[in-house]
Amino acid sequence: MLHYSCDRCQCMIDVDRESRYVVRIEIDWVLEPEPIESCEDDRDYLEEIDQSLAAEDPNQAQESYQHQGPLRRCYDLCKKCYQQFLRDPLAVDNARHFDFSSN
Repeated sequence: MLHYSCDRCQCMIDVDRESRYVVRIEIDWVLEPEPIESCEDDRDYLEEIDQSLAAEDPNQAQESYQHQGPLRRCYDLCKKCYQQFLRDPLAVDNARHFDFSSN
């Protein structure tokens, strides 16, 4: 038998007695195109690319290319946490509840 727990509050979810909600999140990296410059530009773009690749650390280049695809996550939620997620999916309200003492 499979056992589920809420990824938010860590309580056990008994699927025989209560609902289990699955939240799937997909994050995609978006690159906005730069404005096209005038055709009178006399730059050697191939030379710039070559210099850029030569100066780049191969380990760092591999890391930057790995994050170009969508990032997918899946979370199990109990009914209470699911309702809270619907009200405030980005947890903006939670960030406002911090109160600091005036000492």
